[in-house]
Amino acid sequence: MVAEIYRQLAVFLVAGIGLYVAGVSRAQSDELQLSGKEPEAEIVSNIVAIAIPPQQIPLEKSEYVYKNGYQLKLLDKFSLHARVLSKRLYFGDERADIAPVDLAVGWGKLADPAILKYIQFRQNNRFLYWHVDEFPIPRKELESSATNIHMIPANGNIEKQAKSIKRGQVISLRGFLVDAKAGDNAVWPTSRSREDSGEGACEILYVNEIVVHDQ
Repeated sequence: MVAEIYRQLAVFLVAGIGLYVAGVSRAQSDELQLSGKEPEAEIVSNIVAIAIPPQQIPLEKSEYVYKNGYQLKLLDKFSLHARVLSKRLYFGDERADIAPVDLAVGWGKLADPAILKYIQFRQNNRFLYWHVDEFPIPRKELESSATNIHMIPANGNIEKQAKSIKRGQVISLRGFLVDAKAGDNAVWPTSRSREDSGEGACEILYVNEIVVHDQ
């Protein structure tokens, strides 16, 4: 029995169970088209598998985007299909002007409502925390099946949809992992690893496509 456990979650590769939902609504941006092969979307006949971990492909050369006074260095193409575990809007912190939404997402067994009912999630100060009384799955598997994403919307439509996403929805995201450099030259670096944890382990995602799948 675990009385009180809070731990920051990071993203790792995991092979999970197969869960499927149908129907989609979509917002996307055509502002940025880069060379190279796009990560393959697991979307066939409006069916999305949320058992697979995020897909990531390094860019062959650095590309830059400028938004709200920040220089965004694009590092990797990134896509995922997952269930929303928690959402947090930020208004007053130092990064709210560039990343107004954080999404905590899970895949594999952490996309299964039968498992999630035993786990509590919360977000604060750009971190994701979890709590259980008893582990419904092994702790290592719990910790390796979720991540907290700092969302940088590519345009206003994507920002609007990101803010409207609800806990429990199944979503697909596509974009680029970025390092964000502010006007004072301070760099907010993204995680690029599936095996890190703690401070700096969250992904910073320049989002140019969101798909919300109907339940």
